[in-house]
Amino acid sequence: MIQFVWQKLLHKKWLNISTLLGIILLISVVAGSMLYKGAALNRLLQNKFDDYIGEQNAYPAVVKTEYLMEYQNGEDAIEAATQICEKVRTKIQESVPIQTEEEIMFLSSDSMFAVPQYRNDSVTQDRFMMVGTLEKMEYHVAMLKGEIFSEEADEEGIYDCIINENMVYTYNLTVGEVISFPKTEMKNGEELKVRVAGIFKESDSHDSYWVRFPNSYEKMLFVSEQALNEIMQNRASETANMTLLYDVLFHYEEMNYKQVQSVLEGGQALISDAPVVKMQIASDFVGILEGYAEAQKQVESVMQTLQIPLLVLLLVFLYMVSTNIFEMEKNEIAMLKSRGVSNKQIVGSYLLQAIFLTGAGSIIGVPLGWLFAVLLGNADAFMEFSSGRLRDGMMMPDVEFLVSVLVAGLAAILFMTIPALRYTALSVVEVKHKRGTAEKPFWQKYYLDVVILGFALYIRYSMMKQQDILAQQILRGESVDPILFLSSVLFILGCGMVFFRVLQAIIRLVYKMGKRRWKPASYVSFLQIIRNAKKMNFISIFLILTIAMGIFYANTARSMNTNMEERIRYDNGAGLVSTESWKNNLAFAKKNKKVVTYEEPNYLIYEELLKQGTESESSSIRGMTRVIQNNNTKLYYGNYAFEGVQLMGIHTKEFGETAWMKDNVLDKHWYYYLNEISQEPTGVLVSSNFRDKQGAQIGDTIKYAIYDELGNSRALATATICGFVDAWPNYSPYCGEETAEGSISYRDNYLIVANYSTVTSTFGMIPYEIWYEADANAEVIREFAEEKGIELVDVTSVRDDILRNKSDAQIQATNGLLTISFLVILILCAVGFLIYWVMEIRKRELMLGIYRAMGMSMKEVKFMLVHEQILASLTAVAAGIVVGFITSYLYIPLIMTVYLPKKHALDFAVVSIPVDMIRIALVVAVMIGVCFAVLARVVSGMKVAQALKLGED
Repeated sequence: MIQFVWQKLLHKKWLNISTLLGIILLISVVAGSMLYKGAALNRLLQNKFDDYIGEQNAYPAVVKTEYLMEYQNGEDAIEAATQICEKVRTKIQESVPIQTEEEIMFLSSDSMFAVPQYRNDSVTQDRFMMVGTLEKMEYHVAMLKGEIFSEEADEEGIYDCIINENMVYTYNLTVGEVISFPKTEMKNGEELKVRVAGIFKESDSHDSYWVRFPNSYEKMLFVSEQALNEIMQNRASETANMTLLYDVLFHYEEMNYKQVQSVLEGGQALISDAPVVKMQIASDFVGILEGYAEAQKQVESVMQTLQIPLLVLLLVFLYMVSTNIFEMEKNEIAMLKSRGVSNKQIVGSYLLQAIFLTGAGSIIGVPLGWLFAVLLGNADAFMEFSSGRLRDGMMMPDVEFLVSVLVAGLAAILFMTIPALRYTALSVVEVKHKRGTAEKPFWQKYYLDVVILGFALYIRYSMMKQQDILAQQILRGESVDPILFLSSVLFILGCGMVFFRVLQAIIRLVYKMGKRRWKPASYVSFLQIIRNAKKMNFISIFLILTIAMGIFYANTARSMNTNMEERIRYDNGAGLVSTESWKNNLAFAKKNKKVVTYEEPNYLIYEELLKQGTESESSSIRGMTRVIQNNNTKLYYGNYAFEGVQLMGIHTKEFGETAWMKDNVLDKHWYYYLNEISQEPTGVLVSSNFRDKQGAQIGDTIKYAIYDELGNSRALATATICGFVDAWPNYSPYCGEETAEGSISYRDNYLIVANYSTVTSTFGMIPYEIWYEADANAEVIREFAEEKGIELVDVTSVRDDILRNKSDAQIQATNGLLTISFLVILILCAVGFLIYWVMEIRKRELMLGIYRAMGMSMKEVKFMLVHEQILASLTAVAAGIVVGFITSYLYIPLIMTVYLPKKHALDFAVVSIPVDMIRIALVVAVMIGVCFAVLARVVSGMKVAQALKLGED
């Protein structure tokens, strides 16, 4: 049987090569997705940790324990604390299955009344300090002044300590100063005394050892472990309370996404069931993993949902090719049955053939899947990849990978073998009987196409009504509903089937209207299409499905990336935005109940950046302006006052040259609004939502006030409304607030745009942001600030934010999978179309020869084939294009709820890039051109004698 199967494979090598191609693509897509999933989820996990570091400026993977320890006089305090820490360590090792990086033990006495040697008599409040030791701290500190503590007390019984910078300013302590504890009696009758040996800070601000920053240890005098032991043992009191802090740091960089669930469960169990009674355990680590677990569900859901249509299309392709093979071999199957071969043997031969092809396809598909995984990992946008860069964390083949590839292989075998069951049931007589009959497809009989199309539209209608609810679910971190994506594919399928039904009806109508007047070539082509409708419906629907999905996927990716980028640009306001630290008199104002005033830094120094841009074409800083931003402005209109209004003070000309604003968002170009307030010093622009909610009109007078950090009003300004704007750079009409359920509640945010000079003359100089017209990253400003000694508070960059967004696991997976799907769909479209028509012409070779023998000219034969192509193929291609764009405009806004769930000033817009359409057009043009060339060659090579000989045979 093996030799028989091998001969069959060689006999129809081109069809089998096409089948092999479908299997290779199927296996590679499944294998690539599984390999990439590990990289995507690992990167998502590390991004969660990195985000925590950026937001909290703290080590993310820590378990913090706090325990109030009862100390009995005479005990070894360090030994007692170590034993407790050992219990915690054992429990953590049992509960959390990842390696620890560092363990830090801190032990301190209770709070004791302290009297510094050089106390300030004007300070009347009592001073309370503690003596404590931090394990191995001497290796992690840098002495600003003085030296590290000594291990033992000196001859006078005074112990050395070191203090942090905050202690110096809070208590006016100096190096060498002795601190007495008059209420803490020692066994020798003397009071406890501690000398300040030095002042320290952390040796490295990025050192993970400082889980708790040095300045967070308030009122703490750090001594050696031996000194703390001696102090506690020599105290006169029999018992005392001591505070034990024990922090365990984990190697989060080595953590794999597969470990998350076990680590999360272990961490939760550790917090709820402490190893020591009354011990307090806290960990942001658990919270990070909980957030990751929610995000992981979203990423996995998106990846699975995006894969399903492509995998189904590949299986349909395999079914189509296999059906063609069986159609060509149905006479051979019937002949084998008539000679005594059983159905089981025939099916077995085809099963063996499918297994052989699947095995060969898997050998090629798995390595190709690795390449797909690399492409997925390097995807920066749709059809855009980072050259020469391989993402870290690529998942190695494991049981899950092998099972997925095995299931894909079994599905391929099943789809290639299923048609055999239908064809082996036919005898020779039944084959000849069915040859001239045209049976209506099942879906046409029972209007399944209308049902599918109606169901898809109903899903869209239902989802659109619940769009706000869907957005809230996404914001709460819930999984993506797969029906969001699948409904669009159902719509394309339904449209394709309905189109074919309508097309057949039109063709029949046109045929009947002119069948007495058609020329022979036209008559035969109409008749061929009508009689072979069942065969042609598959390729027509396949063409519509592939072309429409290609257009839809391209538009989905472009719309997602473009809208995200535009929102990032809008939210930032300009390419770069920096905020400098301003000196103020806050302490004085607070003490004397005055308004806080500020000293403006040297703004002119930034002109060097512009000068560099003039001298060098490579410099990316092309313009800049000062922008006052105050989100705590109070607006007065009529008898009402509105708090929390956003005030923006701008130089109109500079602002227009520097800020970014999307075109066609406002009723006229935003420069017109800038011109209106530039002509009126007290004129302001106000957000449209204020007009809509409060009934304000152009020309109305409003008043607004700015308050300082202490709640004092700086002044009250009077302004005239010159215009209303729906959107403005860096302004959001909505303020989102998280509710207890985790959803987002929105309220209106009002905006006032005023002239910079008016704001500063009314309220005085207040901190402003500097906006730059630039395409650079934030490092450009940071390096300049470091060079000039400028202290920056914050720097944001559109370029950095866009790159960060592109590297997001969900966005990258979407771009990668849509790109891969788009490329595979184009391949399937071309190969499927060529296979069908080449095989169709081969099957009709005898009939075409007979037409030639009957007197039909070569020109008429070619016209007949071209006419068939126009009616069957070009109409399907045109329908696919139309359906693709209709699907895009109906479903992309709904799908984008997953990626852009928050309300925004910029409305979502469906984006179609001409280059994507050109790619599809080129593929379609090439495949139709190749098909015509093959058909022309086949027809041109025919001879009447050959056709008659075929008839005799």
